[in-house]
Amino acid sequence: MHIPGTDEAFREFVRQRHAVFALTAASLLAVILSLGALLAIQMLLPPV
Repeated sequence: MHIPGTDEAFREFVRQRHAVFALTAASLLAVILSLGALLAIQMLLPPV
């Protein structure tokens, strides 16, 4: 039994999931990069 419109709704749902996943991955990547930059700066700077 196939209800018309479910396919489109499911596709929209998947699209939203992908958008959320992309945003989450981007923010995680930004956090990791900033942490790595902080670590690199601390290692490059001579100890005070």
